[in-house]
Amino acid sequence: MPATRLPDEHRPDFAQFLRENEQHIDQAIRKFVWRMDRRDDVKSIACLELMQAWIKYANGQAIEINRALIFTIVRRVEAKVYRKECRRREIEEQYETLAQRNAGPLTVERLHEVLEATSSVLSHIPAQRRRVYRMHRIEGKTVTEIAAVVRKDKSTISRWLQAIDRALQIAIESDVAG
Repeated sequence: MPATRLPDEHRPDFAQFLRENEQHIDQAIRKFVWRMDRRDDVKSIACLELMQAWIKYANGQAIEINRALIFTIVRRVEAKVYRKECRRREIEEQYETLAQRNAGPLTVERLHEVLEATSSVLSHIPAQRRRVYRMHRIEGKTVTEIAAVVRKDKSTISRWLQAIDRALQIAIESDVAG
């Protein structure tokens, strides 16, 4: 039996839901987000994910999103933001290492050479593997999330990422040496 939709005047309002549950959202953020500078980012992303859950499950009807779900969403968002920040730091450290290996400062010409070597390697990689690499390194997705999207084993995804990393490292090192 299909669910009947509520009339527009009785439909649940997401803004009202946020007002009613703001205390729970703030409690979850205080519990899981220790760095003050990340709290606003986590709160806005968590609200977006709550809205997606709201849209997915409400379907025009009143639903109950409990405190546990709010805490789970905030914890998951904080983990995503943390992973993305770690990846950014990792990339910055790799650039610093590359600059230190270079005899002099990393000039614009040298940077263009390195970027050219990197794009050359990436252009020879099959499209699906490039997509996996982009999802992992740029979007910050985990191997498990990527495996679900591309419908491959986690071990296959890990092997692909390792092979691409090795190829990029060889290309950059040979470019720096040569």
